[in-house]
Amino acid sequence: MIDRAVHQVTKAGEPLELNPREYRLLTVLAEHPDVAMSTEEISRAVWLSENTYGRDLTPIVASLRRKLGGLEYIKTVRGVGYRIVSDP
Repeated sequence: MIDRAVHQVTKAGEPLELNPREYRLLTVLAEHPDVAMSTEEISRAVWLSENTYGRDLTPIVASLRRKLGGLEYIKTVRGVGYRIVSDP
């Protein structure tokens, strides 16, 4: 559950401690459930910049997956980027 009003994410009623980039990654993917988004598209949202050259999403995705409890929520779309699963 993402509550944008208070900038809080909960899973099974428990709050998740996300850093700003993890939060932005999660919200941009959640805005487009089940849609494959390019790494460039996601990077612009995560770093709030058009210039994302050399920025790597991999550690942010890995950290967010750990905090969400596994790989079932955020899927890698080979050659494209990532997508969030609306009903894992």
